[in-house]
Amino acid sequence: MPQSLHAGQAVVYPRSMRILHWVRAVLILALIAAGWYMTRLSEDDPTAGFFYVNHKQFGILVWLVALVQLTLR
Repeated sequence: MPQSLHAGQAVVYPRSMRILHWVRAVLILALIAAGWYMTRLSEDDPTAGFFYVNHKQFGILVWLVALVQLTLR
């Protein structure tokens, strides 16, 4: 839960929530960049399979981080 120090001051979230927030943000930005890169690859490209598999796995990781965040909140 966020903690308010005094009336009128900003709400401060716990360090664990802030870390999870930024981890998820970086993962989402990386997934967007990888997705844009993947759209330019042909299906015959040997790296296409690597990107598609990892894109799915990191998408699941983002989902799991979001579940952890919701649990901690």
